[in-house]
Amino acid sequence: MRWNWLSWAAWLASSSWLGCSEGHERPGAILATASNNAADRWCSSMCSNYRRCQGSVSATCVADCQRGNAGWLARTSEASLEFQIPCMNQSSCPADYANLLSGCYDDGLSALEPSEEAGALCDELAPTFFVCHWFPSRESCARFHASFSAPALASERACAGSQCTELDACIEKYLYGYGEW
Repeated sequence: MRWNWLSWAAWLASSSWLGCSEGHERPGAILATASNNAADRWCSSMCSNYRRCQGSVSATCVADCQRGNAGWLARTSEASLEFQIPCMNQSSCPADYANLLSGCYDDGLSALEPSEEAGALCDELAPTFFVCHWFPSRESCARFHASFSAPALASERACAGSQCTELDACIEKYLYGYGEW
């Protein structure tokens, strides 16, 4: 079963790290981070937009986001995070907040230019990916992998030569981080 980003976004939007149960900030308070780190800015944007769309968040939302999503943030490319920030900030509020996160992630899939690491991974894993019908072309493979960090892509190399029946589990473990890195 291939990873469903909508499910991931739904989990992000509903997880307890948003801190909506206690210690709410007043609605006009600013959620910001002084960091130049893309992951920190992504969490700040996500929390600010959650507050904008849903009403209020915990005063510790940014720290909770960073802590609760450290693995996902580490596996996501800086380019993807940077693309998602203005997308979230400029989007209207959907009825289901998870749709904002998944929509911005999905928009990035078609907008981001693949990194050299993504292209190299697709070259290396081409026999496995194409035989198992994961990607119709190298370009579609590289574009999909543009959203992942270099360490995540390096980890996914362990899936080279996997049988098609084992590929989903391998990708979940090594690319999405459902196992040890």
